[in-house]
Amino acid sequence: MTQRWILVGLVSNEAISRNGLVLVHDNPDELEWLFYGVKVKPIGDNFGLPTLPIRELPEFEGVHWPIRRSEFRDYTTRTRER
Repeated sequence: MTQRWILVGLVSNEAISRNGLVLVHDNPDELEWLFYGVKVKPIGDNFGLPTLPIRELPEFEGVHWPIRRSEFRDYTTRTRER
């Protein structure tokens, strides 16, 4: 199975979830880029908690996977990445 990664709260050090489902993704670089400043940790196949791939979140409905960074704006400069 593909390695999966979770987001972890900076203060709580607990897995970040939505509606009781832990948010997961298969690419740690994409997670770190999308959720800037949040810790990312690997999980094993026997994680034991229900999960929700970030690809299935409504906020990411229009995102192409793997991520095309050129489709996003840099919020610090308001320009598109290259």
